[in-house]
Amino acid sequence: MQFNSYLKLVKAIPGDLITLSELALTTFKETYGGQFLSENFEKYTRDAFNIITLEMEINDPSCTFFLASLENVYVGYVKLKEFKADHSGDSSLIQPVDFAGGGIQLERFYLLKGYHRHMIGAFMIHFLLEYSKTKSCKFVWLGVWELNAQAIRFFTSWHFRMYSSRVFKFGNERQRDVLLKKDL
Repeated sequence: MQFNSYLKLVKAIPGDLITLSELALTTFKETYGGQFLSENFEKYTRDAFNIITLEMEINDPSCTFFLASLENVYVGYVKLKEFKADHSGDSSLIQPVDFAGGGIQLERFYLLKGYHRHMIGAFMIHFLLEYSKTKSCKFVWLGVWELNAQAIRFFTSWHFRMYSSRVFKFGNERQRDVLLKKDL
């Protein structure tokens, strides 16, 4: 999808893995750097954003990545994960959540810090909501770290509502996500 001649959102392909890895690592560090124990942070970023992990995810038919570019510069990315009705939850969660019922998870939504407040996030979320409708999804949901007030404000401004929370492990730390949901 193209917002104007300068802003585009395109589905990522395996040939985009290096770009995706660099963008994922940079945006995660900008968003959360210094907020967790350094050993937990380094292990997570090393494990989550390496080429091998991202290649498995990009080739997983339940996952879809999109790259956002502004004037041919990559500025953000998104990862969606579809769940089938028989999915009982992510085993890495300490408190499982029932994902059945035709929902799609907005698993990652990141934009380089220098591009916040330029309507790029609005373009991205609008596109993802429309894309989710084409997949016959009944709702979109996501987890946001409870201390990420900026992200919570952004998604609630798009009429996502808080409906639950979950505890997750980040290394040896226990953290809490606020779960947000928008019916389509």
